[in-house]
Amino acid sequence: MKGFAAKYPRIDLRFATIKSSLEYQYFFEAKNLKENSSALKRRYIDTGIESFNSKKYSNGCLVAYLLSGNVELTIGGINSLLVKDNRDKESLSKEYCKYHDNFYESSHSNMQCLKHYIFDFTLIQN
Repeated sequence: MKGFAAKYPRIDLRFATIKSSLEYQYFFEAKNLKENSSALKRRYIDTGIESFNSKKYSNGCLVAYLLSGNVELTIGGINSLLVKDNRDKESLSKEYCKYHDNFYESSHSNMQCLKHYIFDFTLIQN
């Protein structure tokens, strides 16, 4: 069914734990990225970042699969689009994470901090 994902909320991965009467959930929204694809970077912003900013998903992070190009240049392209949209305060900044090298964070008015994990699949050879 074409357009199904755009019309209905559907998270890519969800962790949940139930303790007593409380349920804790953490959502992962996954997106493909390519350094030379403005369309994929725009989609990362519009349906990735915005899904958390709009509270479509309340608690979680973004996971990106870099299929071609360079991580830093790709993030620079996302940041350029955010600046173009007058959202420069939401730019991704590289942060230290002892578990993952390509870890970024961004700040947004509707949430404290959004975490971004970039997985570089360009290093995988056939």
